Amino acid sequence: MRVLFSLEPLYELNEPGVMDTWLQWFAHMHAQLGAIIPGYQGKLLAFDGITYRNNKDFLGDRILLSQAEIRGNWKFRGNILSKIEYGDIDTEIENYICQTVREKLEGFTPEVVILLNTSPWLRKVCAEATFLYTEVSWLHRPPYPNHWQINPLGLGKGKVLS
Repeated sequence: MRVLFSLEPLYELNEPGVMDTWLQWFAHMHAQLGAIIPGYQGKLLAFDGITYRNNKDFLGDRILLSQAEIRGNWKFRGNILSKIEYGDIDTEIENYICQTVREKLEGFTPEVVILLNTSPWLRKVCAEATFLYTEVSWLHRPPYPNHWQINPLGLGKGKVLS
């Protein structure tokens, strides 16, 4: 099984560090899947800023996008995330991001993509994959245990308790 964990590199572009907790949870899922599924391969798609904060998870299995890569070597300005995920889609930026990620995948074709956001552009890159949206329950803080929900229908559209 080939799994791509998308740590929303475009989202973190605007708020570096905001995905640190999700990185820990994705790393835990990655380790657990590797322990129980023969032939498992998992990779992490993320903003390259994580290397400054976490140098232990997904080592050798990271697909990192730099600020320059996300911005087309500084050609694209403003909030890139909003330009390809919300409202009016800028097809030039979307096509560029899709092509950049395809190249960075280097032939890795995920069967499953686990992600936090809708990311319609990523669906174009991994068109054959099953997309599973994961969300943390609002009751995940102490004294309650960590609790995630898997949502195969889309962000906020239907939930299956994990």
